[in-house]
Amino acid sequence: MKCEFEEKQYEELLNHELAGKSFFPVGQVLEYTLGIDAALFTIDRKFWRLWQSGWKSFFPIFWKRGERPNPNLWNNAKRILDDRMFPKFKCNLFIQYKVPEYIYRRNSKEFKKKIWMNPYFRYDIEQNQWDILNRLEQKVAPNALVIYACPAFHKVDDLWDFRDKLIQKSNFVQPHILRNHSRYTFAKSGNYGIPCSEPTKIESTDLFKEIDRLWERETEFNTNTEYIYDLARKTQEVMQDTENEYNRVFNSIIEYANSFEQKLEKSLVKIISFFFIMNTSWNVGLDIEKEESIIFT
Repeated sequence: MKCEFEEKQYEELLNHELAGKSFFPVGQVLEYTLGIDAALFTIDRKFWRLWQSGWKSFFPIFWKRGERPNPNLWNNAKRILDDRMFPKFKCNLFIQYKVPEYIYRRNSKEFKKKIWMNPYFRYDIEQNQWDILNRLEQKVAPNALVIYACPAFHKVDDLWDFRDKLIQKSNFVQPHILRNHSRYTFAKSGNYGIPCSEPTKIESTDLFKEIDRLWERETEFNTNTEYIYDLARKTQEVMQDTENEYNRVFNSIIEYANSFEQKLEKSLVKIISFFFIMNTSWNVGLDIEKEESIIFT
C-alpha cells in the first residue's frame, strides 16, 4: 500500500522536532546570515512569460539579468558566522528521508521468503545514491552522522498525530549497514530491520544515542567558516571518487562556482549543490547553551 504523504512533508516535521535538540536545517542559518532565502537563475522565456498578463503577454520578453551578491555580503556573512556571539557549529546530521510502502499481502517477496510473517514496511535503496552516502559517512565520521530515516506508519492522519514524536515513531539506519542490499524492511520504529536482497537481521541506528555521542565530542575547528570550508572539501572529494550521473551534474556546477572570488560563497555552493543533487537534508548542530545565542525560527 502506497504511503499517503510525501517525503517533504515528513522531512519538514522531523526537522522541526530536531530543532528541539539544537539541530537546524542549514537553510535557516544561511537565511539569517545572508538575508537570502532562495535564488533562481534562468534564461527560459517561457518562465518569464508566466509573470506577464493581458496585452503584455503578446510582446517579446527578455530574461532579467539579476544581480550577484557582492563581496561585502560575503564578508559580512563571514563576520557574523565567526562572531563569538553566534552559536558554534558543533556537528552535522545528514538525513536521507524515505517514505515507506506498507506491505500486508502475503504474496509479497518478503512474506514468501518468511522474512516477515506480519505486515511490515519497506523502501528501495538507489545504489548510486547509496554509494555516495556511504562514502560521505566514512569521510565525515566521527563528527557527523549520515542516516536513512523512514516513518513506521503510512497514513497522513498519523503524520499529524505523531508531530513532535516522529523520532520515536521512525526507523533509522546508516548507509554502511545497507552494503550489498537493494531494499530495507522493518516492522516498527527504532533501530531494528532486515535489509534485502540476502536477508540479514540487524540492529541499526539509535538516533537518540548517536545524537548524544555527537554532542559529547569537541569540535576541532576554531571558527564556523573553517567548519564550512572543511565540509566543502570533503563533499567535493566524495563526488570526485564516484562516476555516475550525480558526479556529472555536480562537476558542471562546480566548474561554474570556481569563478567565484569569495571562499565562503564557493564553499557553500559546493556543499548545498551536493545535498541538493543527493536530495539529502543537511542539519547542523549549534551550540546554543549560552543565553546570548541566536535561535532560528
